[in-house]
Amino acid sequence: MTRQLLIYVIALCLIAVGASSCAEKKGDADYSDNIFTEARFIRGHALPDSSVIISVVNPWDTTALLAQYRLVNAPDTTTVPGLPTLRLPLQRMVVYSSVHAGLLAESGQIDRIAGVADAQYITDDSIRARIADGRIVDIGSSMEPSLEKIVALRPDAILISPFKDAGHGVADRTGIPVIECADYMELSPMGRMEWTRFYSMLAEGMGRENDRMFRSVKARYDSLCSVASRFDKTPLVLTEMPEKGVWTLPGEGSYAVRIIRDANADVAVPTGDVPGSVPMPYEKVLTKAREADFWLIRTYGYDITADDIVKKQPLNACIRAFANGGVFNANTAVSRVFEDIAFHPDRVLRDYITIFHNTPDSLLYFHRVATP
Repeated sequence: MTRQLLIYVIALCLIAVGASSCAEKKGDADYSDNIFTEARFIRGHALPDSSVIISVVNPWDTTALLAQYRLVNAPDTTTVPGLPTLRLPLQRMVVYSSVHAGLLAESGQIDRIAGVADAQYITDDSIRARIADGRIVDIGSSMEPSLEKIVALRPDAILISPFKDAGHGVADRTGIPVIECADYMELSPMGRMEWTRFYSMLAEGMGRENDRMFRSVKARYDSLCSVASRFDKTPLVLTEMPEKGVWTLPGEGSYAVRIIRDANADVAVPTGDVPGSVPMPYEKVLTKAREADFWLIRTYGYDITADDIVKKQPLNACIRAFANGGVFNANTAVSRVFEDIAFHPDRVLRDYITIFHNTPDSLLYFHRVATP
């Protein structure tokens, strides 16, 4: 065994032990060398040879890892047996999520995008233009993408958001490295935002001020939190719309609820300290929802009206926000709230503060729904 390989074996053993024993304790002493400070589900460890080991923690079993990668800057051609080496910057990527594709475009790295899935949901004009002229290939649905198109693109990596107890189907069969983009499972806005440091490494290489976007957004977010804390009233907020008798609400452990609370508001309907979404019976939600001061509804492809809300369920008219003009809608086909809540939570927080506390700022994503 060579000296370099021995160093990697020892380093990986230490990282693995830390991941299994301390994965749920961000900032513990065992992770003093972790380059990520806010995120819970990604860890980075710099090694003496200037490479970085990235470990993606399984959000559904924090004693395990979803993946590990060894990052090196080109022209480094070294490899380590049993550990995927990503040579940075990646030149060509297939991106399954509009959120990550939009981030690359915003960062000036649109040329790195070779293909995208679910192209119909992309709102970024620059990406849509390249899909239209063929510079970016539409590989089809993220659930059933075209194997032939992906392989023909010869990407360096495929960026995919993982799901619990699920593989990646077609992507797993290509032999192309899969990047596990588990940022959406983070429990805090800054935790998810910090993943931009990793994505910057992939697209730009290490050592290129990879944390500049994170630092900038964090400063604005913290400033807005300070502004929100000065308001005396803490209104109650309801989100989304019921479908077929089921109301799916964000868990109180999610970053979506964290942003609402950072705006000095609270959820009208308790859902428990869980990170994901919580489906609840309509009747159970309504008992608490009646007291909501504001109701935030996201739709796709249309602006919702008061008639739509009542036709969906007549009892919706009993909700205080409906009666008092506190319903706000974001049409995600034209509004970037879905993309920006991930990597620009400061902008979403600004909208929330404007809505909940009636500040004079113009809204970026939402508009007030005219109600009787």
